[in-house]
Amino acid sequence: MLERPASAPSHGSYIHIYDWMIKKYHLAGEDLIVYAVIHSFSRDGVGVFSGSLRYLAYWTGRTKPTNLKILNRLLATGLITKVKVPYTRLHPNRYYCKYWTVHSRLPREQQKIIENSC
Repeated sequence: MLERPASAPSHGSYIHIYDWMIKKYHLAGEDLIVYAVIHSFSRDGVGVFSGSLRYLAYWTGRTKPTNLKILNRLLATGLITKVKVPYTRLHPNRYYCKYWTVHSRLPREQQKIIENSC
């Protein structure tokens, strides 16, 4: 069993899996869960998911490398978008990522997020 990360949701927390995620985007299994987690943070059109691979591992019950593969699959299909944000200017090679679902944003809103993160 994976250790519960400090930022993990409290007991009784949930994510929404909408029928359009399955019917429109043909998501299933782990891909569906990761997409639903990211969408739960970005569905309001303002928020982004900046959680860790450990957080996703908690929800999916899979390892960090497996969740990284899932994120890369979702990025490759264009269902989610990400932007890399450096921790500090002194260490530009260290960064974290902000993810959001394309379903939750208009193209100009996505561009604003990218511009503000650099």
